Amino acid sequence: MRDHAKNERLLLHYNGHGVPRPTANGEIWVFDKHHTQYIPLSVSDLKKWIGKPSIVVLDCSGAG
Repeated sequence: MRDHAKNERLLLHYNGHGVPRPTANGEIWVFDKHHTQYIPLSVSDLKKWIGKPSIVVLDCSGAG
């Protein structure tokens, strides 16, 4: 994502309603690249991937 946004602000809106609750390690669930099963994604990894500047909206029941 960051490659395309360059130095622009990136907005990521995660809609987690209807997916499993976050793991005990704080991972959120996303689809694999084939959109066939859920896989856990570390929020810290997500932060590294999207970089700065960014806005992240975690719209899910387990967002805390």
